[in-house]
Amino acid sequence: KGGVIVNIASVAGLSGAPKLSVYAAAKHGVVGLTRSAAVEYASKGIRINAVCPAHTRTAMVDGFVRFTGAPEAEALAELTRGVPMKRVGEVDEITTGILFLADPANSFMTGHALALDGGIGAI
Repeated sequence: KGGVIVNIASVAGLSGAPKLSVYAAAKHGVVGLTRSAAVEYASKGIRINAVCPAHTRTAMVDGFVRFTGAPEAEALAELTRGVPMKRVGEVDEITTGILFLADPANSFMTGHALALDGGIGAI
């Protein structure tokens, strides 16, 4: 009995995302699903949370860099202009957040959307 689900949303699921309204709507849906399902399944011992990463060094970010045609450093500087930490996240950092949410030591945590956003949510 029990288990853990960690959904992958986005920082765009916690606020708006200019020029990405469809993407933001989809990620808001993931966060809403996470919270609703967490309440529905809590009595069965199933914890459901989500990670909400900002720009992370993945194929999606690499595609953005290529699309701009600018040198990588310049494209990343533009991408992270609104990020207080002034950098993209690394996959290992997102993985650490997922493992944190899945850890049995967090057995009282459910329905949470963990922002891994370099400080964007603090602005």
